[in-house]
Amino acid sequence: MVSPELLRRYPFFSGLNTEQLTALAKAADEMTLEAGNTLFREGEDLHSLYLVIEGRVEITMTLPEVGNRLAVQQPDTPTREAVVSVINAGAVVAWSALIPPYVATSGARTASNCRLVALDCRDLRDSFDHDPHFGYLMLVKVAQAARDRIRDLHTEMLGG
Repeated sequence: MVSPELLRRYPFFSGLNTEQLTALAKAADEMTLEAGNTLFREGEDLHSLYLVIEGRVEITMTLPEVGNRLAVQQPDTPTREAVVSVINAGAVVAWSALIPPYVATSGARTASNCRLVALDCRDLRDSFDHDPHFGYLMLVKVAQAARDRIRDLHTEMLGG
């Protein structure tokens, strides 16, 4: 468990009341990882949402090798893992842990030594059943984070 006050400091958790922050804190554990550790891989079942307290996390996707753009869906197509985004302290990764079917749409690994908070979403889903408004607020937070990430990716692609 982490302190509800720790979570309160981060924008992703703004607007949540003390009871909701306490439920999140009870489902959370702090962890420290060295650079190069894999948090999850694309296609894996996700059980945790991660808040980056310190450090950077790379978001990765499996892409076809250059020259095989249209063949990516064939099992024998050569692929490579590409970094598509870097997440800094204060942001969350693995939103898919809150959205059925709870499968990672990308991978993530630590780009530097990191301090993270892992929130067990299996525990949180029970809290959402008892407080649907809490579940709604968390899904709004996920949608806002996804919107912001897409905006940032567009900016990066346009060279901004």
